[in-house]
Amino acid sequence: MKKSHDLLTSLSRQLPGTIYQFRLFGDGRSCFPYASASIFEMYGVTPEEVLKDAAPVFATIHPDDFDAVNESIMASARTLEPWECDYRVRLPLKGDQWRHGFSRPEACADGSVLWHGYINDITAQKRLELELNEARDAADAANRAKSDFLANMSHEIRTPMNGIMGMTQLLLYTDTSEEQKEYLGDIMASSRSLLLLINDILDLSKIEAGKIELEHKDFSLRASIAQVIKTQISLVYGKGLLLNLDIAADVPDGLLGDQLRLKQVLLNILNNAIKFTQTGSIDIAAVVAERTGGGALLKITVKDTGIGIGPEALRRIFEPFVQADASTSRAYGGTGLGLAICTKLTELMGGKIWAESVEGVGSRFHLLIHFAVNEVESGDQVDAGGKTVSGSAGRPLNILIADDQEINLRFLGQLLKRYGHPVVSASNGHEALEKWAAGDFDLILMDVQMPVMDGISAMQAIREKERDSGNRIPIIALTAFALKDDQQRMLSLGFDGYISKPVDTDLLFSELRRLSL
Repeated sequence: MKKSHDLLTSLSRQLPGTIYQFRLFGDGRSCFPYASASIFEMYGVTPEEVLKDAAPVFATIHPDDFDAVNESIMASARTLEPWECDYRVRLPLKGDQWRHGFSRPEACADGSVLWHGYINDITAQKRLELELNEARDAADAANRAKSDFLANMSHEIRTPMNGIMGMTQLLLYTDTSEEQKEYLGDIMASSRSLLLLINDILDLSKIEAGKIELEHKDFSLRASIAQVIKTQISLVYGKGLLLNLDIAADVPDGLLGDQLRLKQVLLNILNNAIKFTQTGSIDIAAVVAERTGGGALLKITVKDTGIGIGPEALRRIFEPFVQADASTSRAYGGTGLGLAICTKLTELMGGKIWAESVEGVGSRFHLLIHFAVNEVESGDQVDAGGKTVSGSAGRPLNILIADDQEINLRFLGQLLKRYGHPVVSASNGHEALEKWAAGDFDLILMDVQMPVMDGISAMQAIREKERDSGNRIPIIALTAFALKDDQQRMLSLGFDGYISKPVDTDLLFSELRRLSL
């Protein structure tokens, strides 16, 4: 025993913390057969005070941690597994401090269990962890607040944008001179540019808030690329550029993934190539970088002969709000959000994006993404943005529109009347509820945020009254909030459709047709 104590004493001089032996007897008594002198620093007791009774040490354990420490000791005694625990002690002159204990048990002939181990002071470490956690929580809160602010600002801007774009469209339907049509065309072009900026801000806020959900649907790669090119071809021809598309023969066409997000990334890269290229050509190429079981790693490259990017700027262009230099923004416009969003979307899809460039020569942007391959080739799936939708819903519909913005009521009312749909307007949910009860309507367009009674409450009141009659009127939610979560929430609450502002007229008439069948 003396040799064992001598060894422990030697170790205690070499190691930080307290070296100890702890014994637990079958009747519940406990003691410290050995404890180095530093136990006084750990618990404010001397080795002699705990030689026969461990109670003085246990008396220092923080009340909130006492049961956990005791249970961990009992578990180690039953299983003879090593004991390890972080816990707090409460000392008269030092206040609350943290301790870390570790020891290995052994069963003794008299039925007791003897642990050999050490105790360390980890107060500084725990305080640092607490500070780091608080800093992380503060940063997360600030990031959430920023994302919420951006989303709310986008919402507030989208509402008047709906009126501007809507009334401009109505003016284009009237008899106007060529000069007036030119002015109106400029207004629409500027409005679309502003809407793209708003959508970029909203996308960034959604990504940073973790609210982006990817779709996994069958789509045609070649049709998707063709649709992206179609939206930009007038800009290409307008600048006298050549555009070449080369998709390798072995590139599969039927893929499974998020077609919309892939097109969003490609559209941004192609738009940048056109924007920064004054003469020459733009080449789009797609190849198979690697084949996997049931899938393919595709590499899509967009090459241009534009102004190029310097080495320093090339390292930063994928960061938010960054462009090559300040003169780039003045000369070509933009916020520098597009490539940052492309980067985040590409990473969400499990891929990567990077660029190579030489100033004055041009740039190459590379996109590398893995897709599952659909063996049955999907057809030419053109989305709503690439088709023309008729304003007819099959038959004239009696439509009730509820919106607290007069300009929105006028735009939607005039648009729908133009296509033969009788319209009644309401400026809040309560008024909509009264007019619905007094009228005979085929469909309701219900703004979500309104004074007096909001659209959700009005919709729920209608649904409650419908339970007695057995009828159900289709109600489409109108809102300036454009998060995917908002759409799912509206549908789950009882709305039959969802349209975000500014209202896409193609989508509006598509919904009218769907819900009037």
